[in-house]
Amino acid sequence: MRVERSRVAGVLAVVLVAGAAGFAPSNVDAAQCGSTLHAGGRWSAVGMPPTPSVPELGPSAVVATSVVGQDPSVLLATDGVSVYRSTDYGCSWHITYTLGVADYWSLGGIATAYSITNIANGHSNAPANRQDVYLALTPNPLVVFTFVPLFTFAAPELTAVSHDGGQTFTVVQSAPSVAHPLVPECLAAPTTMVVPPTNSRTIYLQCEAGLAQGLAEETVAGGQSYVYRSVDGGVSWSLLGLPAFPSYGGQWFVAGPKPNELWLAGEWYPPNVTYYYLAVWHSTDGGAHWTRSTPAGKPGVGIGPIGLAVDPTSDRGGERVIVSAPIGGFATTDTGKHWTKLSGIGSADQPMIVSVAFYLRHSLYVIVMTGAYGCKPGTLLLRYGNVRGKPTRTPFPSRWGYYETWGAGGSFTVIGSAAVAFGVATFCAPPKGTASPPILLSFGPR
Repeated sequence: MRVERSRVAGVLAVVLVAGAAGFAPSNVDAAQCGSTLHAGGRWSAVGMPPTPSVPELGPSAVVATSVVGQDPSVLLATDGVSVYRSTDYGCSWHITYTLGVADYWSLGGIATAYSITNIANGHSNAPANRQDVYLALTPNPLVVFTFVPLFTFAAPELTAVSHDGGQTFTVVQSAPSVAHPLVPECLAAPTTMVVPPTNSRTIYLQCEAGLAQGLAEETVAGGQSYVYRSVDGGVSWSLLGLPAFPSYGGQWFVAGPKPNELWLAGEWYPPNVTYYYLAVWHSTDGGAHWTRSTPAGKPGVGIGPIGLAVDPTSDRGGERVIVSAPIGGFATTDTGKHWTKLSGIGSADQPMIVSVAFYLRHSLYVIVMTGAYGCKPGTLLLRYGNVRGKPTRTPFPSRWGYYETWGAGGSFTVIGSAAVAFGVATFCAPPKGTASPPILLSFGPR
């Protein structure tokens, strides 16, 4: 039996639209606003949106969040079924979109079709109410289990779009063409969904594909790693081959602040050599050509996540970038021509592991931990005014819990013009006690 995959995608998109059209969004208020403290900068915390959005589904967690545009007061969050929107920094929320009942609920109470897994926004300079926002609609496990054995491919990944900053959403009708014939198929939630700040119609998406399509697409990409790319807001897709495979557990693919600019971090194996280097690739033409640099200058990466962050605000000088791995953190201020090993990270006497790094007002901020997976004492906020010097060290605030992660689930957002970093913070159980609930945590310089 031959199944037309583009037709399946179209049918499922129609079902999603029809199901969502009959749902009346409801207003939901958070119980209370939040708290603020100063520790190396200004930290603000508010509670998560009140889930579940559909009470019959039982307890649910927020799986993705985002600031909308450059306005840190406008936030989006999803519990996989609905999208919540706040216009007062997360003090109150209302639901703006919910999947159709047939897509998340069955007679037996089992998730049967799709869930919202990612929120992507380019954070351009347009007003929040004019921002393009995308949702990744990913097949639930039961759909994957059904599609893969029967048809040897995964159910198609779908996309919903908002042109008004998340106030309304519609499912994108897939329309593959000869030039862009693909429909993404994902076995699980995308690990990367990126919209460049300079072009809100372009989407980069990476996920684990179905076996048949994965083999075919790897052949098309020349045996390389790849991401899906759409230049028309998710209507059609093509493949972009990459010089490195995705990094486990870290942010490895970033759109730069200039048009067609991409950054990629990973491991590089020189020809006919068994060891590998920590490497960074830079493209200024949308991935057609890449320039490689090796920040450490010697072999070795270490076991653990590789992270990458780019200053969202560019000036006349070179671009500021940080790459981190278990062997240390390295920063450049001249677009990768020269790299500096950061003091206080990965050294023998201070074996700190980078949890998350970001730039605000051209200063570099790095959260480091004494263990690769958090849940240990000694978490610090490092600020580098000059990457060649020693950082200012501040203990990470403990008011809200025992630090585990910040920016979990692809939630981390840096707003350059507002000088704010935002994301979901999660906490571990202390040696004696229980874990604190997740919060929406933001940080800005004093």
